[in-house]
Amino acid sequence: MKIKLKGLVFHAKHGYYEEENILGNTFEVDVVLKFSSDKKKYKLEDTVDYTSVYELIKETFKEREELLENLCNKIIGALLKEFELIQKVTIEVKKMNAPIGGTCKYASVKVSGKNKRS
Repeated sequence: MKIKLKGLVFHAKHGYYEEENILGNTFEVDVVLKFSSDKKKYKLEDTVDYTSVYELIKETFKEREELLENLCNKIIGALLKEFELIQKVTIEVKKMNAPIGGTCKYASVKVSGKNKRS
């Protein structure tokens, strides 16, 4: 089974350059959570509560990282620790208006991680 959250938007101060730390930037996040289940009917405790997933990502986003790769790994680690049901997480973080000296809709990093318990 997969649960997807697409287009989560946050404003944060992630980035290598000093001006990114001062001004911040807009980020868009897509996350895919995979887990196994053979249930025909679910209760919330039988699945992954995506409201809680959003809140965890939002809180993790508050901690500044210079590189998106590190931010992705931090979020994956937090999700796998908090939600034992998750077997695999794939996350893509898009930095809108990346400071590259030219026009760029976004720069992104996509990382996957697996639960070691699976």
